[in-house]
Amino acid sequence: MCKYLYKKGLLLVLLIPILLNCEAQNKPYNRITSSADSIALFKEFIQACNLYKQVPLQLQLNILNSTNITFPQQVIDIDTVPQQVQFYLNEKASYVSMNNMEQYVSDSIAIIIINQNKRILLYNNVQPIKEKMNKMMGLVFQDSSILSAAEQFVIGKKNTPNQDVLQYLLESKSSIYNTNIPKLSIAMNYAKTSKNPIEVVKITRSLQALDSTLKQQIMERNNPADVIVQAKNKYYLLVEQTATYQYASIQHQPNFTIPFTVSNVVQKNSAAKYQPILAYKEYTLTQSNY
Repeated sequence: MCKYLYKKGLLLVLLIPILLNCEAQNKPYNRITSSADSIALFKEFIQACNLYKQVPLQLQLNILNSTNITFPQQVIDIDTVPQQVQFYLNEKASYVSMNNMEQYVSDSIAIIIINQNKRILLYNNVQPIKEKMNKMMGLVFQDSSILSAAEQFVIGKKNTPNQDVLQYLLESKSSIYNTNIPKLSIAMNYAKTSKNPIEVVKITRSLQALDSTLKQQIMERNNPADVIVQAKNKYYLLVEQTATYQYASIQHQPNFTIPFTVSNVVQKNSAAKYQPILAYKEYTLTQSNY
């Protein structure tokens, strides 16, 4: 993970709090060097992001969320429980299963089952659900977004010790307030032989103002040199939230059956309204045109 290190004088803050009122110089963030032909590289990268999504698709994805800060839970809330996600897509429908949730989407209906809360959500407008599903699969870049992506990101590519693996690196051109630290960094490891992604790491950065209480909590639980930056004579907490997508299995088996049918969850009653079947009688059904 890329980290911003502020070292000069700041380690002494534990012993001499008055230093927080002194001027300091932030060490420049080591930005990636943009490719000479960035448009061609963006095109190559976007193809790498989408080639594996051709249907039929059976995908097993492991998602890990983490943060660089050891917070008390009331300060920041991030779900760090690893998620194992199964995707099944064909020409007619898609199905996603993860932890206590299932999602089915066709051209006419979307159903989300939240087993933990015993809820069934039914949607007639399926497009927003499809878009959310695409985001769950890692990166969402379309061929039509090449110029837009080039306007927003700097891109680079490098080899790895594994000769079959390339790494694409992206950084947002937009920086955190009064620093050169990118708001967003993306790294994708890509297998040249299989033409499949191996892992995507997405780091989103933000600054959080430091009050005396939060400052004390941070100094007790973290190395201040790693997480505190200065902007316009004020000190801020640099928060990095990392989402890691590990592509455990990507298959394109033909003639597979999606392990879900609408009639096994809901059916229409005599008034032509959906209701849960007997196996889901304890679930609350909510229908929306969202």
